[in-house]
Amino acid sequence: MIIYNGRVFDLVDNIKFIKAGKRKKWIKYYVFDNKRVFPIKGAAANLFEAIIHFDLFKTEDTIPKKIAIKHFDRFLESKWIKEINETKDKTLSLSCFAFLTIVNGKYYIMNFLYRTIDRITKEAYDLIIKNQLDKIPSNELFYLYARRYIREKCDSDELDVLQKPVNSKLVYLIFSYDCNMKCTYCYERNKDRGSQISKETLESSIKFIDSLSLGSSVVINFYGGEPLLNNNRDKLFSVINHFKKNNNVYYRFISNGLNVKEYIDLFDSVKDKIIGFVITLDGIRDIHDKRRITNSLNGSFVNVIESICFLNEHDYKVSIRINIDNENLACQEELIKYLNKTIKKKKNVKLEYHRVENKPDPSYDPIDYRECYKLYKKAKRISKFNVVFNLPIINMLESLNKNIYPIVKDAYCAMNSNYVIDYDGNIYSCNEAMGINDFKVGSVENAERTVKRSNKENHECRMCNFYTACYGGCPLDNYYASQYNVKKCYKKQIEDTVREYISINKNKISF
Repeated sequence: MIIYNGRVFDLVDNIKFIKAGKRKKWIKYYVFDNKRVFPIKGAAANLFEAIIHFDLFKTEDTIPKKIAIKHFDRFLESKWIKEINETKDKTLSLSCFAFLTIVNGKYYIMNFLYRTIDRITKEAYDLIIKNQLDKIPSNELFYLYARRYIREKCDSDELDVLQKPVNSKLVYLIFSYDCNMKCTYCYERNKDRGSQISKETLESSIKFIDSLSLGSSVVINFYGGEPLLNNNRDKLFSVINHFKKNNNVYYRFISNGLNVKEYIDLFDSVKDKIIGFVITLDGIRDIHDKRRITNSLNGSFVNVIESICFLNEHDYKVSIRINIDNENLACQEELIKYLNKTIKKKKNVKLEYHRVENKPDPSYDPIDYRECYKLYKKAKRISKFNVVFNLPIINMLESLNKNIYPIVKDAYCAMNSNYVIDYDGNIYSCNEAMGINDFKVGSVENAERTVKRSNKENHECRMCNFYTACYGGCPLDNYYASQYNVKKCYKKQIEDTVREYISINKNKISF
């Protein structure tokens, strides 16, 4: 929002845009209006960024006023911005995605859709609870309105601001489910090991990926089983050599790391096309070796660490995937300190936490969201690497009061851009759902290029104020729960996690 000649302006609700460039001097926006695309750059981009931000700026805080007038008038003429400094004579209602809570005797309001959080007065809190918005003092009411906790009553769906991310198409290519490890929690343990992708199916898969790459970038995730087994060498060479000159195709290897060194010749031949490696390391040596066991019943910790360091020395990006449950939760601090000392090139390494989940068994109880958030904050504090946690609630909390309107994704995961090609040529929308017909979207012979997933759960949850913190949960998790007539809901966990967030960050929340 921005103050211009004493009046407050914000972006019109139905205007869509994307941002290009991360460095301040290279910022550029593309605005989509009436089926046309308008580029905004330079001083105009700085002004536009202030307008779409949740905080309130003055025009002169962004660019010189003489220059601002020219660009501001252009935005007004295009009807991209609107004045919002009046709440009188408006019929107001609480946003469907606003959430009120009390923590340590202080009153807070947040909006899960717009990623805002503020401390408010007890008077405002009580009046909101009673739905007496018109009695809130005018200055505070306008602030709540400007921050989108309160909105003008209308027929439009607030979720219209959700953006479908412009992502690469994600292909998971499975040669077989063969593996050189026997991990204790592997969800593929009952898959048909021994079956291999045929030459004909591999050729059809390559042709299908060719079609996906027309006008769009594609990331091939080599998946399994274990993709870097010795008997997959010819298949890997075949795929990689085919796409060597296709500038729209890139590679990622999701591996247990045991055979990395044996493929360095292949990696180096296409180094500029490799996005990175995902290698699992679950804890310190004793813990990891109990969970991730080789077929010869030996531990794998030493080999995995050597492979991570080997890739790091060769300047490849590595995501260290840590599958977390109660067994390895306590050792994470020790593991991170060990990695801090062991890995040299910190900027090329990321720690990526995932909860261990037994989705076919709805009674299985993974670590709750609050514990995950506490672990995430601790890991961020002590780690010398970038740390992420694969949970929407954590990503949402970390974006509070930081991101600009509107950059909220529209789904729990990347199912809408996933093409999981099984060894038999069938294509699925989820890389944990191979063999389940509800997630099958075709085959490499006759697949649709657009993957569509069922939104049954999302329709039920869509108007819950916590929707954009969990998106109705994992579709595969919900699928298995429905087989037992179980309805999964994450409200209580989300509430507890939000209160934990406030307790940790209370001094950073404005009042």
